[in-house]
Amino acid sequence: MISNPEINVIALRTLATVTRHGGVNTRHEVARTATPGLVQTLRDNSSSGTVSNLVVTILAHTVAPLYTDSTPLFRQFPTVNIGEIIEATTSSLANATLDLHFLSHGHEVLTSAAYHGQLEKHQPALDFIVASLRVPDLRTRALSLFLVF
Repeated sequence: MISNPEINVIALRTLATVTRHGGVNTRHEVARTATPGLVQTLRDNSSSGTVSNLVVTILAHTVAPLYTDSTPLFRQFPTVNIGEIIEATTSSLANATLDLHFLSHGHEVLTSAAYHGQLEKHQPALDFIVASLRVPDLRTRALSLFLVF
């Protein structure tokens, strides 16, 4: 459903709501089964603000927690390729119209990958994190500063 352009916004809105309000098991199952399709949808629609915003929101709800936990949960999810997620997220942040919601979820996806050293190969993502040190939002600055050091 998420690959069908006629109904993907409805499917993505539903999935964003489910991942926001669902429990840990729901988020893990979505991360396990839907991440490859979400990344492909993000690549195919990187200039669409609505689709990009929804996909990045879902990734922030499902994939980011796999990386922010001190226990490396991401190793239990072989379908989650963080390199592809970082590249697709960075591309969508550069190409789509941003709002604070989209920016904060994109920041969450990228900073979560940094917790376990996953950003070193992705210079545009590092540039984004460093640039976010100048954002007026204190939470964003603090999270970025934490990652820089």
